[in-house]
Amino acid sequence: MLEVTAASVEAQLSLDFAEVYANSTLYQNGYLRDKFILSWDDLLWTSVDTGENIYGLGLVAIEVVYISIQAFLYTLLLYSMIGFQWQATKFLWFYYFILMSFIYFTMYGMMVAALTPGPQFAAIVMSFFITFWNLFSGFPIPRLQIPIWWRWYYWASPVSWTLYGIVVSQLGDIDSSVTIPGAGEQTVRMYLKDHLGFEHDFLVYVALAHAGFVLLFFFVFVINPEGDIHGYFSKLQSLSSNLKKRIDPPAFQTSLIIFLGNYCYRGPNTQKVLDFLISLPSRYSNQTHVFLCGNHDLTFTAFVGVLPPPSDGSAFAKTWRDFEQNEAREGWYKGDGYETMHLQGRRWAGSIKEKFNAAKGMEYKGSIYNAGPTFKSYMAFPTVLQDDVCIDTHEGRKHCRLIAVHAGLEKNKGFEQQLKHLKSKDTQVAKVEALSGMKNVWEILEELTINPTIVVSRHHGKLNIDGLRLIIDEGGGLEKNPVAAVVLPFGMIIRDIDETV
Repeated sequence: MLEVTAASVEAQLSLDFAEVYANSTLYQNGYLRDKFILSWDDLLWTSVDTGENIYGLGLVAIEVVYISIQAFLYTLLLYSMIGFQWQATKFLWFYYFILMSFIYFTMYGMMVAALTPGPQFAAIVMSFFITFWNLFSGFPIPRLQIPIWWRWYYWASPVSWTLYGIVVSQLGDIDSSVTIPGAGEQTVRMYLKDHLGFEHDFLVYVALAHAGFVLLFFFVFVINPEGDIHGYFSKLQSLSSNLKKRIDPPAFQTSLIIFLGNYCYRGPNTQKVLDFLISLPSRYSNQTHVFLCGNHDLTFTAFVGVLPPPSDGSAFAKTWRDFEQNEAREGWYKGDGYETMHLQGRRWAGSIKEKFNAAKGMEYKGSIYNAGPTFKSYMAFPTVLQDDVCIDTHEGRKHCRLIAVHAGLEKNKGFEQQLKHLKSKDTQVAKVEALSGMKNVWEILEELTINPTIVVSRHHGKLNIDGLRLIIDEGGGLEKNPVAAVVLPFGMIIRDIDETV
């Protein structure tokens, strides 16, 4: 085969085998399938949290099911090969410790994936700590021989607890004597205690420690904070570059690109982000660009005074009424011009009294909206509707309507009513749920399931793909998190941190 595909043979036949393969049906089908599979592989690594934590719980549940079967088969083989006593109690203890070790290793890997930007970095972090787990497991060096100032790591290593549990559950209750070279005769129980530090009476606590490690890794995995662009210009540039590299050039040049809002927030380069977005129509004249308004964009425009006035002629001060009880706690803005400012502008520009955001585990940065830069133009439209957009599903490719809105649509209100309200940009409303709602806009409206409709949003600080409900927001405005985009119809997830060639 090597001779046939050699350059000299290709020259004789006037063929480029690489080109022939790249243009083949086999490669094209595999390429599209691989892109779809890879996006879901990335999703399993990075999308570890949803508004209800359902997706994360689902990932854990399916892992535990097949790990339980795997651990049982492994236990049968290993237990019989070692030659332990065939007693039900001892076999179940052995199975428990093997099962829990399989689970905590899996949960640890998923937790590390949740806390790191990508699988490459996660692999480095995971292997680093696992090396220390094994080193301080008590197997290379028994605990009693480890220097006392390092023994804390022995107790912090899950592997040491597993080794402790397996040995003690099988041998810790044996009182028959054995001859120890250089130490004479001792019972097995005393040998384990004197030389390895293993005590049978400690078995229940060892079992509880395993459950503790599993629960620790599980909760960190599921309850993990994960965005929008939020003023991170370098991330936006990298994401744009990766989109250009990953999408076929003809398709990229004629793409419909929808930005889902929140161009300003914690990032340091809001002005550069806006300049970049404004330049896109002139740089890519054959593309269609849609810029939606996010909740932070709304607050910016309210503060700088370019928010359109209410259609009924009322003053913006009217929007304060239902929330005035929060003014002192949230530290609403009371500087120049506040008398004619929309509620959200006052909240954004204020200085919240309670500096720590318990929900996100971090400090507020200046205001209830954690914002910093300022914004000078109201260019965003709150929602976009496309009548024919394709998406690949497990049932094949579907033709759907597409609705893009920053946070989502309220489940308990009619679609047409909400669409009319958003298109009118009605600023007499104190809080626009489609831009700032959370749980109430997470799910897809039931009436939108009759005629298949894709609803795509950001805002929630999570990446969640649930049928036709797409939430693409891994960044959450946090510097360490990636900014992501979804490419339809493939469902391919592309991030600013992706390495492309």
